[in-house]
Amino acid sequence: MRPLCRAPEENEFAGCDSNSLLRRDNLLADQQRCPTDRDDVAAAAQEAGSRWEAMIQKETGDATRARVIRLVGDGLAANVIAGIEPAPTPAQLDALLDALIPRPGGASRQ
Repeated sequence: MRPLCRAPEENEFAGCDSNSLLRRDNLLADQQRCPTDRDDVAAAAQEAGSRWEAMIQKETGDATRARVIRLVGDGLAANVIAGIEPAPTPAQLDALLDALIPRPGGASRQ
């Protein structure tokens, strides 16, 4: 019986024939079902994101707007971490906030 959780051996999938690719895909699928420390990290991150979104919703009074704001923040952080773009300037953040959370009377944060 094939073990459910095992790491692929070095050069195990060096061939490009369909059998080795299928075997690789099956192994990767098995590994995704194995509980790991990453599962704990993912659960903690999901919980933190939910708490953050709830705080934003309380501030904005709108669940959809809160989700959009959280996702924009997640995207900004991911782009900076990945080196896709530099961190936004305070003026750029203010412009984003103005677009996402309009101030009464249309006043700008800038």
